[in-house]
Amino acid sequence: MSYIISALAAFLVIFGFDFLWHGNLLADLYTQTAHLWRNKEEMMSFMPLATGFQFLIALVLTYIYSLNYQNKGPLEGLRFGLIFGILTGIIQVGIYPYMTIPLELAGMWFLGAFLEITLVGVVLGLTFKKKI
Repeated sequence: MSYIISALAAFLVIFGFDFLWHGNLLADLYTQTAHLWRNKEEMMSFMPLATGFQFLIALVLTYIYSLNYQNKGPLEGLRFGLIFGILTGIIQVGIYPYMTIPLELAGMWFLGAFLEITLVGVVLGLTFKKKI
């Protein structure tokens, strides 16, 4: 039961963070590079798929967290989040050489992924419990 609650909490963080970060904070950068993206109507038609991917990310992160669980609470979650936040940030910024996007956008993708997954780690540290 703890796994399900933790995965749902992680999903809510991912969904909410992405909405705020990409949908609001980075909106101007996306407008400046509109030629690279689907139009709004097309993007909205893919929202169920995108939401499904967010849920899968939450499931996988929760599973990986559970494998190394040491019952140390939020600090354990923070450590997990920092490690995976750096990894996902590197993956995001690693797209820069292949797309004609501003370096500022790539940097914001790194920062966003880092902050988001670090926050997910803390949430997992607060919600995941199992007997070890």
